Amino acid sequence: CIECHSDIYADHVKTAHYQTSALADTISVSGSFEKGSNRYPLNDSVDFNMLNENNSLFQKASFSGSSKPISKFKIDLVIGSGTKGQSYLNWSNDSLYQLQVSYFAPTDSWANSPGMLSEILNLPRPVNAKCMECHTTFSKNTSLYGMGNRYEKEEIIYGIDCERCHGPSEKHVVFHKKNPGFLESRYMIKYDTLSRQRRLDACALCHSG
Repeated sequence: CIECHSDIYADHVKTAHYQTSALADTISVSGSFEKGSNRYPLNDSVDFNMLNENNSLFQKASFSGSSKPISKFKIDLVIGSGTKGQSYLNWSNDSLYQLQVSYFAPTDSWANSPGMLSEILNLPRPVNAKCMECHTTFSKNTSLYGMGNRYEKEEIIYGIDCERCHGPSEKHVVFHKKNPGFLESRYMIKYDTLSRQRRLDACALCHSG
């Protein structure tokens, strides 16, 4: 898309849609790993510490006052743009799991992940296809009937890119490269030509609540 639509591309990569999933690193993860700001007290007896170890990021749970870990999971993927918050996923072989500690933007702090019990240490939660369908442009679920949390790691397209809403672009690109003087768009979904209901339906795939 950038070859012909560089201005639109430059704007789109700054949007929450595009940033709604990413590989985890010190830039994509919004929460702080600085000592004093990297702690989340789960309850009176368990603390989480967010660690940056040689540019690999981890969530470590330990009993309060002890450095010995109860659990320690690598943060592999980021889900959420950080506008309201982020959750973090861990790969176990080819299976994806959500970790207990998330980031809450309004308070710029670590928080318990939505839906997880705040009173106890939770096991990482399996991430099913419905989560990935709304937070990635494409992710190939390899579970039986697509009902589990196994994915093809190398076939995930992170963020919501142009093709997710406008459709596959191969025919569009081939046609316009062969016909550079033809200015009317071909072979792409154009939202301004859709009815109000169809535009709402497209958004409702992920934003229906």
